[in-house]
Amino acid sequence: MKAARILLPTIAVIAAAILTVVGGWLAVGDTAHAQEPLPAPGNIMASDGDDPGEVVVSWDAAPGASSYTVFWSNFDAARLIIAAGGPWPNSSQSVDVTDSGANAYALTVNGLTPGTEYGFTVRSKSSSGAESDWPDWVTLSPAGDGGSIDAYDVIRMQSAGLAITRHASGLVANGSISTQQLAAAGDAG
Repeated sequence: MKAARILLPTIAVIAAAILTVVGGWLAVGDTAHAQEPLPAPGNIMASDGDDPGEVVVSWDAAPGASSYTVFWSNFDAARLIIAAGGPWPNSSQSVDVTDSGANAYALTVNGLTPGTEYGFTVRSKSSSGAESDWPDWVTLSPAGDGGSIDAYDVIRMQSAGLAITRHASGLVANGSISTQQLAAAGDAG
């Protein structure tokens, strides 16, 4: 029994030494390579689509990419959100596009507000989960009549409503009558 107590730790030490030597041989023969970052798509462009509020985002394929994330943000709304201390990604959206082996890609983004500045960028992804850095933004204000309402307009309307609410209490305090009292007086008459 005493021999087994000595033999077992000795075998463990010898096994660790063998693994260290073998591991050292493997490390000498193998060169560690840092994983190359996945290249970002090239030639990213944004142009007006066929209909008002449409933008066509196009880009060249990136070697090793299995998909692309097209990201766009309402820059006008983002500026207001940032000024108010909020998170600008709330003004952003994205969609994934699977690589089909083409040399170039195009995606039509619709429902944008004409005359509002948007930023667009595209990121490549590999099947192993590697992602490229985000390339520079490309900006465009979509063409169209500008008669639709977007997040930027909603934020401006909410700000105006808040300002009216703040001042309305001051008006009531100065002897003005409320719109509810006016409505009640109109119903009585």
